[in-house]
Amino acid sequence: LGYDSVMIAGKRPHLSPLDTTPERLEEIRRALQQANMRCPVIAAYTDFGGSNPAEVPYLEMQLAFLESLCRIGRELGASVLRVFTAYEVPGQSPQATWKSVVTSLREACDRAAAFGITVAIQNHHDIAVDSDALLELLADIDRPNCKVGFDAWSPALRGEDGFIQRERFAIIAD
Repeated sequence: LGYDSVMIAGKRPHLSPLDTTPERLEEIRRALQQANMRCPVIAAYTDFGGSNPAEVPYLEMQLAFLESLCRIGRELGASVLRVFTAYEVPGQSPQATWKSVVTSLREACDRAAAFGITVAIQNHHDIAVDSDALLELLADIDRPNCKVGFDAWSPALRGEDGFIQRERFAIIAD
């Protein structure tokens, strides 16, 4: 199709850490090389809302998942791990969700940094889908390896046309 790179989903049936063996990684590397493609981004599917039972180490499981994807990404030459934030939960305060997302993504970024990986927050159907909120979240996380994984589809659905203005995009690209 003319593309020179691909983002691989870090979940079944694509590239789950549970199923990825050294042999499977070698198959993927060979397939990428044969197709003259790169894999600069691994896509993680996360929810850092903190609305889970306290006795279940949900955050720890997600962080272990992200570390596994960072290892896999490093093996494939990826430098970016794409993540989502958190979904709104009825009855949970937006401030508590925001705090959980910021704290969780700070730790995720710190762990990803050990692998030379940048965490890209995609504005999806979750917290910080609004462009201004996404920029605020990025500032609150305050990690050099935390960037925006901009998805033009989400703001377009919300009727946000100003986000793609050149001067606002330049702030994100820095």
